[in-house]
Amino acid sequence: LFPYTTLFRSVPAEIRLLTARGSKGEFQLPDGTKVWLNASSRLTYPETFDRRERRVTLEGEAYFEVAKNKDKRFIVCCNDLEIEALGTTFDVKGYCDDHSVTTLLAEGSVKVSNKTDVTLLKPGEKVEYHKNKQTFTKSPISDMREIDFWRNNMLIFNSSSLAEIATTLERMYGVKVVFDSEKLKNVLFSGTIRNSSLHNVFYIISLTYPLTYELEGDTVRIGSSIN
Repeated sequence: LFPYTTLFRSVPAEIRLLTARGSKGEFQLPDGTKVWLNASSRLTYPETFDRRERRVTLEGEAYFEVAKNKDKRFIVCCNDLEIEALGTTFDVKGYCDDHSVTTLLAEGSVKVSNKTDVTLLKPGEKVEYHKNKQTFTKSPISDMREIDFWRNNMLIFNSSSLAEIATTLERMYGVKVVFDSEKLKNVLFSGTIRNSSLHNVFYIISLTYPLTYELEGDTVRIGSSIN
């Protein structure tokens, strides 16, 4: 297990797995399914699965290696979605404060559905569910490392705004990012950063855009060197 990971029983017959900001966790469910939880995430499941299905509830992000059982569906409930799998490896990202829920498939097949629509994924595909519009956008995964980059201590950004990057870094490093101007939040960055400290992450980003950064305790202040 990674540091600062908590497991406790919330009520009889229900188990919750929690990870704090800046931490990750690796777990095994009663059916043998392996789960990796990203920072600031929670997975809830019954102490004993139903005879017909294995249903878990996710808040945050998790990577699943589902134990094969053709007689028991494995279902992840996340926000308004159900992601159903049998013998499948996939990632689900659905933090409460995100505008969308994203499912990325490495192996097997999954069915992603809300109350009105159903989307089927094949390996190498991802689907983004837009909460406000309640619509799906399916597309190929351009870089398969995107599926579980966070498990391997990597950061992959593809035309991501600094505001989006800040949210990711806040969860991963347990910090608060503050911008000197609203304009900076819309600056885009693309790149892959490996095994880097928080200081190195901002240093690499600053090589592509003239930004300044100051680390004071658990707060990072982002500014611009352009007058």
